[in-house]
Amino acid sequence: MNITDQLLLCFGDSMDAFAVAVAYGITAQLIRTKSVYFAPLTFGLFQGAMVTIGFFFGSFFTGVAGTYANLIALILLVLLGGKMIFDSLKNAKKEDEPPNTKISFGVLMVQGFATSIDALAIGVSISLLSVNIVTFALLNAVITGIICIAGILIGKWAGKFLGSKAEIAGGIILIIIGLKIFIEGLMT
Repeated sequence: MNITDQLLLCFGDSMDAFAVAVAYGITAQLIRTKSVYFAPLTFGLFQGAMVTIGFFFGSFFTGVAGTYANLIALILLVLLGGKMIFDSLKNAKKEDEPPNTKISFGVLMVQGFATSIDALAIGVSISLLSVNIVTFALLNAVITGIICIAGILIGKWAGKFLGSKAEIAGGIILIIIGLKIFIEGLMT
């Protein structure tokens, strides 16, 4: 596998994390903490780690995790997206109070895991090829981090237009990503 193929594979693998980063960017003006900016680092680390785990544990994870990976991602992202929508609707009733939305460490970890499940499968796949896993994992982590930074910036721009509906839009995006991952899993 040449470097161009590896770059394209890493870019494609980072798209789920990019979409979540856009959702973070959309809601960034509603978040009191700067925790949104840990998303690129977290997602990049998860992508690199999961592709490495998949590479080293190849066939075992294909049978066990591959069967349920898309369902797990769907459940996690729908729950997180639903929580964002619920919190937004609850906060809309308290319009005179400033929003107190936070992206907790736990939520960030769950989203990092949910968006990197496909990296596990990629790791299994590339274990059959002559690919340096250290180089590939670092490349995947860095590209994902850069893509997530771009996603946050794009989301911040879009969030200015969405105003108070930004958190609902972010939640809907997470649910759509979960459905996309699940449907893609059914088709493979």
